[in-house]
This record gives sequence, C-alpha cells and structure tokens, in this order.
Amino acid sequence: QFGGMDGMEDIFAEFMGGTQGKRGRQSQSRGSDANYALTIPFVEACLGGKRRVTLSNDKTIDITIPPGVNDGHKMRLRGQGMPGATGPGDGIVELHIEPHPYFTRKDNDLTLEAPISLPEAILGGTITVPTLTGPVAVKVPKGANNGTSLRLKGKGVPHGKDQKGDMFVKLRVVLPDNVDDELAEAVEKWSKKHSYDPRKNTGW
Repeated sequence: QFGGMDGMEDIFAEFMGGTQGKRGRQSQSRGSDANYALTIPFVEACLGGKRRVTLSNDKTIDITIPPGVNDGHKMRLRGQGMPGATGPGDGIVELHIEPHPYFTRKDNDLTLEAPISLPEAILGGTITVPTLTGPVAVKVPKGANNGTSLRLKGKGVPHGKDQKGDMFVKLRVVLPDNVDDELAEAVEKWSKKHSYDPRKNTGW
C-alpha cells in the first residue's frame, strides 16, 4: 500500500544528493579565498592612500585604500586567492586602523582636545591646532570654558563625492603650574567684587 511512497522518497533523496554533490564539486573547483590583515595609520585611513601587500605566494600587489575607511573594512582582490581547477579564489584584505595620539573619530567627524591657558580662556585669543591636512588658526572666544567646542567645518574625514565631515576642537583650560602671589591676589580681589558660584544650578 505504501510502496509507491517509498519509491518517491528514494527518488527525492537521490535528486537531493545529486544536487548537493554538483554544488560541492562546483565550489571545490574554484580556489579558496586567502585572508590577509593590514594595519594602516589613522590619517591614511581618513585620507586614503596606497599600500603594497605581499600575498601568500610571495607575489606583491599595490592596492588603493579609499578615503574614510573604518576599522575592519574588507577589500576584495579578484583572482588573488588560492589556485583552483576553474580559477583562483579572491584575496580578502581586512584593514585595521592604528589609534591616533590626539584625534578621535566618530563617523566622519573628528574631535581634538586643545589645552588653553587661563588668559586665553578669560580674554580670548587665537591658537594653532593640527588637522588632517595641516595646522590651522582657531579663534578662542572670550570667556571660553572647559568643554567649549569649536566647529571647523569641512576639516573632518572625506566621504562620498567631494564631501567632508567636520572637526570639533574641545577646549580644556589648564591653570599655571605655579600660582604666584600676583595671580592669587588678582583673583581674590576680583572674587570680592563679584558673586560667582559654579555649583549654583547643580541641584545639590
């Protein structure tokens, strides 16, 4: 009564086995991909550049790193993998980015912490800060405080077509190493004439 069904199961199993075997032969006939890791400097990851990579067969190849790559970005090198019956696989280069001593990055924007003196914070002034493409002059507003952020438009990471992120300069007020009597007296004199409580609105 159920003999016909058994026959159908046998045919189905044979069909599946043949399909899987064919797919297996196809995948095995092409060479496997070869994986490589490449560490690049922070600025090069932002601006792009060229690197020479040595493959597993000792062949060297020049690759172009596009601007704005992220850590873990993978570049596919067609035909640079392991050999196979129907052709070689691909080479996969995974990029790792070295941290920068003073730049940090979020998406296409950069942040730089810039120390300023007490006179610069109170009176304002002009300071020079580094960017990806060289130093620029930045105006510090009068009365700048710790955490004051200054935006430099277009000084971030290139992306897309002719687009760039921004760079944010975060100010940090640094007091003199030695507070002499002259400074102490000046601050004391000022504080006696002005009501100043930085904790007024904390809710403590």
